[in-house]
Amino acid sequence: MNDTMWHRLALLTALVQQAPQQRLGRTALMKLLFLLTTVRDVPVGYRFRMYTYGPFDSEVLSDVDYAARLDAVSVEMERYPNGYGYVIQPGSAAQDIMDRAQPFLEAHQPDIDWVTETFAPLAAGDLELLSTIVYVDREHRVSTLDEIVSTVQEIKPRFTSATIRQEAKRLQETGVVACSA
Repeated sequence: MNDTMWHRLALLTALVQQAPQQRLGRTALMKLLFLLTTVRDVPVGYRFRMYTYGPFDSEVLSDVDYAARLDAVSVEMERYPNGYGYVIQPGSAAQDIMDRAQPFLEAHQPDIDWVTETFAPLAAGDLELLSTIVYVDREHRVSTLDEIVSTVQEIKPRFTSATIRQEAKRLQETGVVACSA
């Protein structure tokens, strides 16, 4: 297995390890990895594109499945009143996998801390909106907050313009989104 694969497995394991209550859903994990690779330039080779719930790369799900086979993480289906979801928690081999990529994780620990402290406590729906805002800022050649709001509203009509503007402005104030007012 090449270094990039170990880096990916170690990174997603570290995110789960550092998440609140050491548990994440698949959507939340996807968005945290998107934010790390896009905003913080953590080099693991994912190529995100827009999908139903925001930025998506099917390789993330493949990596989660592989990490589960290695017992770096445990993935359990959880039933909810309106459907089901997945809960990802550290597995018994989590530390072993992270040890294999220790220099990589150490080099990116400030980035991992940033994403887990800032975004991991948020619900998947909130992460969907925030990651879509970042995606639009980076991929759609927009330069103003109004353009971000308009474009995100087209992609995600279930979110109000006011909510999109509020979250985009917050991301802009923290330097995550680079558009002008």
